[in-house]
Amino acid sequence: MQISQQNPLDLALFVFGGAAVADGLPLGRALRHLRAVTPALRNLPVFIEASLAEMAQVLAAHGDLITWQVESPIAQLALVKAARFGAQVPVGRLVARQLAGFLARAHDIGAQTLLHLCYGDYQHKELLAPRSLAPAVNLLNAVARNLRPRGVPLPPAHIPCAYGAHPAPVDPAFHRPLRRLDPDWRVIAGVVSSAGAQDSIRSLALFEAAAGRTAYGVATACGLGRCTVEEAERAAAATVATAQGAPN
Repeated sequence: MQISQQNPLDLALFVFGGAAVADGLPLGRALRHLRAVTPALRNLPVFIEASLAEMAQVLAAHGDLITWQVESPIAQLALVKAARFGAQVPVGRLVARQLAGFLARAHDIGAQTLLHLCYGDYQHKELLAPRSLAPAVNLLNAVARNLRPRGVPLPPAHIPCAYGAHPAPVDPAFHRPLRRLDPDWRVIAGVVSSAGAQDSIRSLALFEAAAGRTAYGVATACGLGRCTVEEAERAAAATVATAQGAPN
């Protein structure tokens, strides 16, 4: 059984400073919003310990039946936004260190995890639109550099390509940064659109060619969340068709 587990940094920031991740804010307003981040960071250890305690309690009851999907839209959005200000490297180091630290703590309590990145999804509208997969690659590479010295294996990682109501791009340049992705990542290609599998199949081919590996899994950008039953059924059918390589 898969259980979604928000990265504690995301939980803290959504509680104390969620407006800071909104797209399109002028720099001055964004900086004022960022003042709300201070209490989030101050209280981050509380969120970390509470999350780990809850996970440990579930693990004690159900053990290996559980896979935890650690979700961190904040980490992905931070990299996308930092790239626009030319600050991707320092921001990436900070968020990757925190995310890797939580994954390592989860590993220490025996949790089996996978990592889900996200561009946000509210009523099928992304918070930030990616221009390429470079932010995701930079984040995952930094997380890998933090996990290896701890002896923690890299979990499977879901990389969204489609976002909001948009299908995954079929522009090779969008996928090209995957050439730089650490080879040890088992990647889940978030290329599936509920509109159908034809473009999803093309995007998956570009994804795998750029990554230089077969995708560990195939998925939509954000699971089946916020879908009607009919939308979920179409998305599930498109996922199967994309994985099989046959348009539906």
